[in-house]
Amino acid sequence: FSEICRIAVEDGKFTNAWIGIYDANAEDIVFVAGTGRGDKEVHYYIGSESPESQGLIGLAIRENRIVWDNDIVARPDLGGALRRDAIDRGTRSVAALPFALDNALRAFMILHSDIPDTFGEEELSLLREMAGDVSFALDHIAKTRQVDYLATHDQLTGLPNRTLFLDRLAQAVASAQGKGEMLAVVLTDIERFKLVNDTFGRLAGDRLLRQ
Repeated sequence: FSEICRIAVEDGKFTNAWIGIYDANAEDIVFVAGTGRGDKEVHYYIGSESPESQGLIGLAIRENRIVWDNDIVARPDLGGALRRDAIDRGTRSVAALPFALDNALRAFMILHSDIPDTFGEEELSLLREMAGDVSFALDHIAKTRQVDYLATHDQLTGLPNRTLFLDRLAQAVASAQGKGEMLAVVLTDIERFKLVNDTFGRLAGDRLLRQ
């Protein structure tokens, strides 16, 4: 996220760029990265009673699309913290880009420019492409982490699986041998576990394992 903001300011010539994580349950956006003029952390509440819900971010959330304004100083009807923050930074044009993961909004990027009419069709086309690339990257990272996790953890309990156990055991054995120390391995078992599965069903057995 920090690198995306840096590129936007240095290569895109925006005066400021910041990204916030969107929490649909809490109805807020929390700052995670940003750079540029007047860089500061922000926190927006987007509840239905909040002025921010009627602004650019509220519209971007409702319609799940890039929303922009090419002269925010001349739009007092927008209201809300985003407009006040933009004016404080000397901004004239501002855009809100939503990033999605699994068809759900997960983050927003806010771009500021001190030049009116910054966002034309060419700029918006590039921003849509960038938003798609970032969303794709987020999806790829999430799936890669999930695959890596499942390779070493039991899907049912979340506990380390045989693969991770053998890896850590090999490390412990090598360490003990190198230090000339003894090594103990403790095994535990659930008596008559098959009887639980056969009598109460596999779901009951799964609950027992998780406990």
